[in-house]
Amino acid sequence: MDPTTGFAAAWHRRLLERRKQKEKERALQKKRVREQAKPQRGSEIE
Repeated sequence: MDPTTGFAAAWHRRLLERRKQKEKERALQKKRVREQAKPQRGSEIE
């Protein structure tokens, strides 16, 4: 078995994990910003 494949697979997995984490953080920030922008009246209705 080619030793580089294992390393590449691990590196790729780490890359995907990091990307997933960034997406999660970006979504959280977007949600936070949306809730801040929302008037207090609107949040009580939901």
